[in-house]
Amino acid sequence: MKLSNKFILFIVICVVTAVALVGIGGALTFRKLAYDQQSYKVAAIVQLLDSQLDVQPDTPEFAQWLPNWLHAHQIIRMQVSNQSGTVYTFREVRFHGETNELIYYHYQLKSHPDFKISLWVESPFKGIRYEAGALSYIFLGLATVIVGLWISIQWLRRAFQGAERLEWRGRRIIGGHIDTVMNAYPGEWPRSASRAISQLLLQLEDARQDRARFDRMIRENAFVDELTGLANLTHFSNRLETEMLDVDANIGAVLLIQLTIMDEINHQHSRDAGDLLLQQVAQLLNNYVKNNSDAVLGRVSGDQFAILLAQVTMGQAESVAATLIKQFERIPLPDGLYREDFVAIGIAGYQFGDSPTEVMHQVDDALRCAKQQGGNSWYLTERELTASYIGQGSVRWRTMLEVAAAEQRVHYFEQPIVASNRQPYAIELLTRIRDDDHWLSAGVFWPWVERCGMVKVFDLMAIDAAFERLETSTLAVAVNLDVSTLQDRAVFRRLVYWAMETNPRQVGRLIIELKEQQVAFLGRRQQSRINALRDKGILLAIDRAGQSVLSTQYINDIKPAYIKLHPSLVRDLARRQVNRLAISSLLASAEGKAQVVAVGVESAQDWRVLQRLGVTAGQGSWFMPPYQLPDQEDTR
Repeated sequence: MKLSNKFILFIVICVVTAVALVGIGGALTFRKLAYDQQSYKVAAIVQLLDSQLDVQPDTPEFAQWLPNWLHAHQIIRMQVSNQSGTVYTFREVRFHGETNELIYYHYQLKSHPDFKISLWVESPFKGIRYEAGALSYIFLGLATVIVGLWISIQWLRRAFQGAERLEWRGRRIIGGHIDTVMNAYPGEWPRSASRAISQLLLQLEDARQDRARFDRMIRENAFVDELTGLANLTHFSNRLETEMLDVDANIGAVLLIQLTIMDEINHQHSRDAGDLLLQQVAQLLNNYVKNNSDAVLGRVSGDQFAILLAQVTMGQAESVAATLIKQFERIPLPDGLYREDFVAIGIAGYQFGDSPTEVMHQVDDALRCAKQQGGNSWYLTERELTASYIGQGSVRWRTMLEVAAAEQRVHYFEQPIVASNRQPYAIELLTRIRDDDHWLSAGVFWPWVERCGMVKVFDLMAIDAAFERLETSTLAVAVNLDVSTLQDRAVFRRLVYWAMETNPRQVGRLIIELKEQQVAFLGRRQQSRINALRDKGILLAIDRAGQSVLSTQYINDIKPAYIKLHPSLVRDLARRQVNRLAISSLLASAEGKAQVVAVGVESAQDWRVLQRLGVTAGQGSWFMPPYQLPDQEDTR
């Protein structure tokens, strides 16, 4: 109920109650006065009889004139008696009612105590007639009250309109729609409260931006090299270990790049010249790996850079090294230095189960061999990797993906997301492709899905699988989609129509996961479509949070329900203080806005540390590995 309606209702109740009390009080007062007047008249008659008995004590001769006098005073019956019996009796002959309907009075005479008088009279209101003329003044008074009340209510409505606007604004703020009520509406009242709220909202917005910048600064200090802006050794080591311990990683390569002339530049020229060269090299490497979302670039020491390339063969890694050297040779160097001999690259391959420390030793040995060769060169540590299908060409991959999509060889494994009590409340659909006798995970084939332009095709199949799974599941169903798919008008309309036609409870169990690296750089127009899906009841989740050092402003922009940590932050958390700091920063950014989910939990020790930090939900092989439903098994 609106504030003005509450106040008006209170005023109306008070006025009606006051009118009712006045009416009831007046009626009772009038009744009391009427009965008092009648009692006074009866007492006067008794006093008259008492005085007459003084004149004629033995034989009351007043019986001749008394009947007319009693009739004039509306006495229906009177009886005078003493110890000898009844002395005098009067009864109105024109009265035909019952005696018990009359009002009875009984007196003992003061001057003649032996005499008692009993009188019966009619009610003083019996002769009253409620005529229109007599009641017109009452109705006029009530009409005056009603008109005055209506005028007062209209004035109160106008007076409280500003308060209602302020109340509506407060409800929007409580509901989390702060961005829509940053400015005060005209006419808000009280004005001081309106101005105070506007000022506090502006301060809150500034505090949010400062908090996002502060959280990003914390993670930058933990994971980013200050000079180049690239990942530092800690972040690179985390990602490398995550890749090698991930069963979906299969194979990849590590490139270790060293600028062999850094000591000479710092000695002959200046440290500023050396820093400038490091920044130029960092910019070149960053531009090269920007188009590869699975590549990780970092500065691991003063003059060394490292690149982690997932899902590549040794031949492809050599091609990358050759391309990089050609680009390095275009960098202008200070006088006296030769661009034909200032960089060396070591290459080492890896596959699932390798030791990160051993791989870094191998790539360091390869770098040493490259420097011994002289010139701008690279050296590859020879190694036979088992995942041979990674080296298949783009034509072979396109054919495989098209056949998988056409022949329904795309399957969806499930992995539960559990709460702090280890009870599942959601399941995530994980895409798998059946290739002969092997299951290929999304980590293997998804880069080729992107290169072949089939992201929308596979995302549509994932949406269909989620809709179908929601029909049978009592838990929420999470599906990972690409942001570009949601920006497609046809896909967007399909999700909106589905949300409008489906039971709201079922709609509220669909979770769409989006990659943090994509969401963080969305424009306002792109965010509006995602927010429209959220407004329809679909839940949003941010996947791979913390993989890169990005601003968390997207938490305020799209208001996701879940923030899913990248496995590189979760694995071996007990011995990584820097990772705990980064998770604490993300938890602080999401506090009261989104639930943080730890992905990749593989041990009880990591889960205990996560719970101490404040994480209340998890997903990983320690809870339950991905599984395939029996009715989805391939029976070929």
